[in-house]
Amino acid sequence: MRLGKHFARNYALVMEDIQVKELVGNSLRRMRLHDVAFHELKNTLKYQMEKHGKALILVDPPYTSKTCAKCGYVREDLTLR
Repeated sequence: MRLGKHFARNYALVMEDIQVKELVGNSLRRMRLHDVAFHELKNTLKYQMEKHGKALILVDPPYTSKTCAKCGYVREDLTLR
């Protein structure tokens, strides 16, 4: 996959460790994630990163949308839509 190779050569990668099977509630959201083939993308990126001597860093999803990547501040008043 060209995209995986491009990212592996040029970037350090961090992504959410989303377990699609464990998502509950919104079935439309689950269907969209399946359509994107998230699992396949994650595996391809992991393979390409390891091939280029880098690590794909997977982070726990809770609070990733609420936490500022720059300073670490957690904004508690944000809700899921």
